[in-house]
Amino acid sequence: MTAPLTVGVLFGGPSEEYEVSRKSACTVMRGLREAGFAPVAIGIARHGRWYGPIAEEDILTFDPVENAPGEVAMMPRPGGTVYRLFDLQPICELDVVFPIIHGTYGEDGRLQGFLDMCCLPYVGAGVGASAVGMDKVYMRDIAKCHGIAQTDYAPLLRKRWQKDQTGVLEDLARQFAGAEVFVKPANGGSSIGINKATNRDELIYAIDQAARYDRKIMVERAVEKREIELAVMGNDQPVASLPGEILADQAFYDYHSKYESQVSRTVCPANLDEKTTEAVQTTGLKIYRALDMCGLCRVDFFIEKESGRLLFNEVNTLPGFTEISMYAQMWAASGKDLATLCRELVELAIAQRAEVDANAITLGGI
Repeated sequence: MTAPLTVGVLFGGPSEEYEVSRKSACTVMRGLREAGFAPVAIGIARHGRWYGPIAEEDILTFDPVENAPGEVAMMPRPGGTVYRLFDLQPICELDVVFPIIHGTYGEDGRLQGFLDMCCLPYVGAGVGASAVGMDKVYMRDIAKCHGIAQTDYAPLLRKRWQKDQTGVLEDLARQFAGAEVFVKPANGGSSIGINKATNRDELIYAIDQAARYDRKIMVERAVEKREIELAVMGNDQPVASLPGEILADQAFYDYHSKYESQVSRTVCPANLDEKTTEAVQTTGLKIYRALDMCGLCRVDFFIEKESGRLLFNEVNTLPGFTEISMYAQMWAASGKDLATLCRELVELAIAQRAEVDANAITLGGI
């Protein structure tokens, strides 16, 4: 009898989305176990050190102080061995990694590069697609090259804002002509650091807040819209779920609305006509391919209320897997339960690693 694959679930990390990651890890552990795998939780503390294995019942409270006992490490060399740090004794061997670290250091290509150095299969996009998918400006620039409709936007560097606020405000006034805007860190998630601005004072505040989280900022024209999301999975032949819709408790679906509000809700599948549903799916798959995604991705859209236009908003290469997160909900509405979803994601990770290993030159190869 073949032993089940050991899947390492990496969660936590030095990210503003630490809380969300812990909740996502609980769901993923359950889904992997139900799918017949042997999941092992490895927690990365806010200060960046690795610990594990973490008992499933302890994931939600995992938050060790610096220099806490139980630290582990993986080496940037081929193999999935996890070592106890104080004596470098091996404690487990990972076959596949399911990273569920949202945001900086987990979703932006850095962790993916490390896992590539270990020659380990991992769930989700590779280094390039992860980095581009995390950076809202790069993401939008590529979508624009592929003729994908989106809201008007402008990039801004924190250094320029610090040196020339008057010039920045004048440039933005010319581009957006007094329209309401959203200001976002270019690299971030869970709506952290995002604010809406309706006047000059609010714009200054919003840019200052976004600049706390990233050196690059994106200013985007606000529109009256419906918020539609789409789940995509696959490697060379991706498939799309039925779309879902977010019904927020306020005009802006911020962190509170997503994870704390008792009023915000989601609808899966979204109440869309057949033509619009097909347009969302077709455009989502086009974006997925344009950004060279693999594994999984959530693609977010706006439908402008006045014109009915479908507008691309952003992608999320490691979407949330909390109880209220949309990615698994959309697949559930499309007939794919959590265990099936987790099994197929692991299979896609293994297939993608095999594709990389087919290259003439690979780590440890010729």
